[in-house]
Amino acid sequence: MKRLNISAVYNLRFGRHIDRTFEGFDANLVVVHGPNESGKSTLAEFLTWAIGGPWRAAANNTEAFRGGGDGKLGGRLVGSLDADTIELQANFELLRAGTPRDKRSGYVGSTEVDGAAFAKFIGGISAADFELMYRCYGASLGDIGTGGSFENLFAQFAMGGTSGVRNPRVALEGLRKSSKSAEDAVKNEHKKIREIDKEIKEARSNPDVIESLLTKRAENQQRISDLDDELTELGKVSNILNRVINGSDHRTNLENALAVLGDLPVVLPEWLALVDNSAAIRDLVLRIGESSLTVDKAQSIFVAATAAIGMDSTRLEGLTLSAPERVQI
Repeated sequence: MKRLNISAVYNLRFGRHIDRTFEGFDANLVVVHGPNESGKSTLAEFLTWAIGGPWRAAANNTEAFRGGGDGKLGGRLVGSLDADTIELQANFELLRAGTPRDKRSGYVGSTEVDGAAFAKFIGGISAADFELMYRCYGASLGDIGTGGSFENLFAQFAMGGTSGVRNPRVALEGLRKSSKSAEDAVKNEHKKIREIDKEIKEARSNPDVIESLLTKRAENQQRISDLDDELTELGKVSNILNRVINGSDHRTNLENALAVLGDLPVVLPEWLALVDNSAAIRDLVLRIGESSLTVDKAQSIFVAATAAIGMDSTRLEGLTLSAPERVQI
């Protein structure tokens, strides 16, 4: 978590403070004291605006900080954010309606910032996060019912007993919700205790009712046991039925297959003989194919030879030649 230190405020023009300078804020414990209406609350208000931005609307008495001027308020805030030096000119302009204009500008280290950028640098703190500061004024401390425990709350912050990484506004809202939830839970538990006490009283005044309830409980337990036995038996019957159903399906399939087989035509003896001689038939078909290839090859050679000697092969078609003629050719 970053640490923000405020060292001083220069040339303050805010409420009753005109060109005032306040230094020495960088000590571990700072006490601002003075008589009533000396401007202590006004200084705290300026620091709230400078760090978190303006938050009071015109209806919330921003006019009280005009100080008789032209409505332009401000002052120079000097401090540090961890190792970075802060130089912030916290200027504001009052409006007739709404919150004042935020005209803050300056530097965090070497980075130039306006109001929105400065808020990001310090973790998004807004003016609403200073609610506890205003609770310290005392007038509104009792509004949330924490007047009796404020002393312990202050001691926890002073001793570092609270977590510094949480947003104070969110933490306060969370505490309120937790407190309300705890109160509701306590009320519910008290209601349950009253209901139990009522049942105990009724039971003590009606022993017969207790006996009847015990008898019913024993009957229900026995009924549960009987139902468990019935469920076991039903499981066994279910297994048997599944086996019967499966066997019936197998028998049906077998009968259907036999019926299909019976509908097939009778194979003739000639086909059976054909099947028996399938190997010889296959061999004969192969030989016929090979002979056809031989004849085709011889025919090609014959045609080529007749063409080579100038003979017309068509003249020999349909003739039956003798052996000497074939030799001569």
